[in-house]
Amino acid sequence: MIFISIAESVKLLKCAIEEYIRKTGGQLVIEDHSVEVYLPVVIDEVPGGVQFKMKGRIENDYIVVEECTVTVENESHNIKPVDLMNWTNYVNENFSYACKSS
Repeated sequence: MIFISIAESVKLLKCAIEEYIRKTGGQLVIEDHSVEVYLPVVIDEVPGGVQFKMKGRIENDYIVVEECTVTVENESHNIKPVDLMNWTNYVNENFSYACKSS
């Protein structure tokens, strides 16, 4: 179920994802050089809720995504690489202001 083929190309600026999580109320768990990201996803029509989870590693100032799943009603679905790239670009573009040193 894990896709690793595009892991090298899906990089999130660590400070941008931290800011995104701060704004959205998600959770970032870092152990050694591995990282897990849990994000709240609100879809009213889905009973039992939705969980968004990413796993990856920390490399310099980036989080490299190695696995990304959405769980809907206890059924896991991998995120399509193109969707993940779009989301990554969105986060990096809109929240990277937190990366600028003051």
